[in-house]
Amino acid sequence: MAAQLWTASANNAVLHSALDFLPSSTQRIVNILRIEQPYFVRCVLNLPLFFAQTVHAETAVPKWLITGSTDKDIRIYDAKAIKHQEQAISSSRPLHKPAPSATLKTVSNGWFGALKAHWHEVNCLRIWIDSQTHKPWLVSSGLDGTLRKWELTTLQRRFAPHIGTHSIPIHAEPASHTKKNPSSS
Repeated sequence: MAAQLWTASANNAVLHSALDFLPSSTQRIVNILRIEQPYFVRCVLNLPLFFAQTVHAETAVPKWLITGSTDKDIRIYDAKAIKHQEQAISSSRPLHKPAPSATLKTVSNGWFGALKAHWHEVNCLRIWIDSQTHKPWLVSSGLDGTLRKWELTTLQRRFAPHIGTHSIPIHAEPASHTKKNPSSS
């Protein structure tokens, strides 16, 4: 059995902490993976974990990790590629207060898409399921005072050719209307 914790950080990283409970109740293994980003990370959304805990668990969803940051962008990572890198570089240590350098591994690639999302920092990411169509949407909020939404199937089509090619930014326009600046009218 394993517990997972994904955290956003002001030091330009997402941390993934995995705590594995071994058959012996006295042994626990902790692995920490640092996923570097170019800017401060304000929010993180792991789609497989989100959908595993909802009534929509049977919905076919992309295996993506999505982050929002202070540079106004949303980045999309291939969670399968991150998991593969994590397994390849992960070191297991007992939970008894290990030295940070011994348990922390860093991944600096893995993202394949970026959405130019807001005029200011992205501070929240959520999934919304349309009650009529039952389609999942990625919804973001920003310090610019707007909510933006993207249909997941549209994002899947848009980014499908780029999965597996790391660190290539792709720019997309949000599906919703943008907030008009009253001074520009």
